[in-house]
Amino acid sequence: MLTVLLVAFALLIFHCIFNNRYGYFRDEFNYLSSGNHLAWGYVDEPPLLPFLVRLSRTILGDSLRSKTETAQINEALCKVLCHNLCCVIQSMYELEIKPEFWVEAA
Repeated sequence: MLTVLLVAFALLIFHCIFNNRYGYFRDEFNYLSSGNHLAWGYVDEPPLLPFLVRLSRTILGDSLRSKTETAQINEALCKVLCHNLCCVIQSMYELEIKPEFWVEAA
């Protein structure tokens, strides 16, 4: 577990150092625009995404750096979560525990 945390932290630091080399991706301009005009009827994105964009801009501001840092922290947390999930699955396999997710109701 410590190794996974160290690798996730090292990748987070690596991304934080080099994240200022790129600007907005072209799709992000669409998301920012739809965040300014909230509606339920967007064809190209789910209705929650513009709301989350507006919420992010309200809380973090408009800087590109704040958005990329948030995404990088989420990436590191997802890596740790996936590792823990894989450990649980491996432990279940080693202990010969068979999960019954779709048990029919009697």
